[in-house]
Amino acid sequence: MPRKPRYEVADPAEVQVFHLIQRCVRRAYLCGQDRFSGQSFKHRRGWIRDRLEFLASIFGIDCLTYTVLSTHMHIVLMYGGKYCTTGKPRGPVYGTVLGRKIQAASSFG
Repeated sequence: MPRKPRYEVADPAEVQVFHLIQRCVRRAYLCGQDRFSGQSFKHRRGWIRDRLEFLASIFGIDCLTYTVLSTHMHIVLMYGGKYCTTGKPRGPVYGTVLGRKIQAASSFG
């Protein structure tokens, strides 16, 4: 039996906390020292922190905590209620206008 779609699980009227995990594939390193190539990817921690702060401000979520490990990262997000601690309204985001705003404000795009 397939799982329910996320839009059916996450009720925007209730405050909810989500634990998200992102893993790298094919022995790729996210941060730290790669044993196979000898390269150091420690500089990516700052990039990830800055990106999380930026995206949390755009989408109206609260990033409670996060940790970036060598091959994966954990993020704990809080979502729900009418406003988050940033004071921005919550809700679904549609269209390309937001995409252009994110690209214009982002140093990554």
